[in-house]
Amino acid sequence: MGYDIRADYAIFQDELPTLLNEHAGSVVVYHNRERVGVFDTFDEAVRHGAERYGLGNFIAQTVEEQVPTRMAYLLMV
Repeated sequence: MGYDIRADYAIFQDELPTLLNEHAGSVVVYHNRERVGVFDTFDEAVRHGAERYGLGNFIAQTVEEQVPTRMAYLLMV
């Protein structure tokens, strides 16, 4: 089975209240239902995720109040 972006985003949403208290303004990376890093910039987070998991196999999400949005990701095969 392929990468499940929805599962990682759901975990991010569940952890968001705690993240806002501890890491507001940072960028978190999730891979396979696990938070794997907290970074100062989006570029650092994406670089980390791409180097370790490949594009399309992680999410990088800014720790901030969330508003409904559309999501897209790139799957490289």
